[in-house]
Amino acid sequence: MPCSIMPELPEVETVVRGLQPFLSGAKIANVSTSQHKLRFPYPDDFMQCLIGFRFLNVGRRAKYIVADLDNENSLIIHLGMSGRISLVGNGQTISFDDYAYQTGAMSKHDHVTIDLIGTGGDEFSLIYNDPRRFGLLDLARTDKIHKSRHFAHLGPEPLDDEFTGAVLQSKIGKRVTPIKLALLNQEIVVGLGNIYVCEALHMAHIHPNRHANSLSVNEAALLVANSKQILRAAIAAGGSTLKDFAHADGTLGGFQNEFLAYDQTGKPCPSPKCKGIIERIIQGGRSTFFCGKCQK
Repeated sequence: MPCSIMPELPEVETVVRGLQPFLSGAKIANVSTSQHKLRFPYPDDFMQCLIGFRFLNVGRRAKYIVADLDNENSLIIHLGMSGRISLVGNGQTISFDDYAYQTGAMSKHDHVTIDLIGTGGDEFSLIYNDPRRFGLLDLARTDKIHKSRHFAHLGPEPLDDEFTGAVLQSKIGKRVTPIKLALLNQEIVVGLGNIYVCEALHMAHIHPNRHANSLSVNEAALLVANSKQILRAAIAAGGSTLKDFAHADGTLGGFQNEFLAYDQTGKPCPSPKCKGIIERIIQGGRSTFFCGKCQK
């Protein structure tokens, strides 16, 4: 089982793609919240800005879900450590993009319920469930969302065409912090996450303790290319850290079965002709998995 259960970028992207066909055009009939607080208090006008309005579309920024409304506001959702979203209609969980979670015994952790009327008149609810309550739901003006407290400090998206090796080097600048920690810095690049940084560094044969500013032009370009490759593969497989998410048949996100280094401590390095063994160290309080022989 993976050491981290925090939903990472591919998991959030999976949820966004699954929600889009259901939420686009849906009208919000009612909103209710539990008595428990999430990471931040709800805005004072939270319900007033939601009830009676429609969702226009659903997107992602870093690990945030962003749902634009037809009143020039956007609903911002972050899943935190254990947050998850379900759609429920007629008392049954609706599977979106093959993902669902079972309510039932976990319903005590349902903190936000948004009752919706779909474009075809069907009634259903979006339920935000979060046992640890590290997630958040917030609002921001759509045209100023990039200046919100959640997004103002964020670096480039790792999957954007504009994110290149040169951009990575410019963001790193003179930083001598280990490259692993630099890649987890949201001001340098957003949303890579612990799992995919470990995998990308292994693919690029770059040691996680290397000084970030020591990367050559070619190494930076290769690292960016590998990051994009690993993220796209994980999205296609439905993610990997979905311990609290599951396919409709109960199986986890498929990409965890393809890890090269992450959570592979003691196993032979899968790199061709490498005789090394995958090791584990702690960096910044997070587990790092790498091969000390081929990662330099």
